[in-house]
Amino acid sequence: MSLFNERLTFQGKYGTIERNDIKANFCFHSDYKMKPFFFLLFRVITVFPILFFMACKNTDSKYGMVEMFHGSPKPVRMVPRAVLGDLPSGPFLSQKIQGILLMDTGCDYEGESSFTYLTNLLERYVTSSRLGDLPFHYFIDTDGRVFAGRQEITAAELHEGDSFTLRPEDVDKKQQLYARMAAKRAPLMKLEGYVVVALLGNYNKTLVNEKQEKSLFQLLANIVEDHNIAYENIKLLKSIYPETKNPGFYLENYINPTTLKTNIPPAPGQHRFFEQESR
Repeated sequence: MSLFNERLTFQGKYGTIERNDIKANFCFHSDYKMKPFFFLLFRVITVFPILFFMACKNTDSKYGMVEMFHGSPKPVRMVPRAVLGDLPSGPFLSQKIQGILLMDTGCDYEGESSFTYLTNLLERYVTSSRLGDLPFHYFIDTDGRVFAGRQEITAAELHEGDSFTLRPEDVDKKQQLYARMAAKRAPLMKLEGYVVVALLGNYNKTLVNEKQEKSLFQLLANIVEDHNIAYENIKLLKSIYPETKNPGFYLENYINPTTLKTNIPPAPGQHRFFEQESR
């Protein structure tokens, strides 16, 4: 009997293999049974990335000027606090956040670079015990850059007669300098419960530009969602302390209920229920 005509049978773990004329076949047709598995695996490998890409693409959206991802505002790109000087944050007066307070820098800002101004401001609010810090939680400059100030859990620090509470057109240089130097000795205004956002500039003469708009609403949307803040609790400094005349005319008129509702998604606890209640 020729070797090539010999029929051999091998009993193995996965079945019987018969060999005839140097050609081996599985008796139970394993190749045929494995084809559906490989076909399904191929489909998963090729189709899944496409579905994943489409799903990710559809998660990006906008609510007014606010960029959204999976129904939530995208995080704000900001200059971290440590860039300006990593010092302790304020007098450590903890607060429960219930609202947002918007203001400008009054006569305190004179057009210097943002880094120079905020670094100097930080040094002004450092006490002899080295427990001072930037007085507010966030700053937005004229280029739309957001600077992180003190931690949100720490109450903002603003004193009566501070240069932030004065308008440039109402004071001269001497009065402005005195306001800066005497600020820490004056009574402290009560701003507990508010995240304070300050825009650099005099908005009696300057309009809010497009870069500032985008940064402002992106920041506000994140704060609103994080702390479940209703539209009615987004306020201006002069609504609490009218004597401050802060913010200036153009910023005051820009921030109104219609603009807020158009550009800031409702807080998680507000949504349609809040809208119905407000009508």
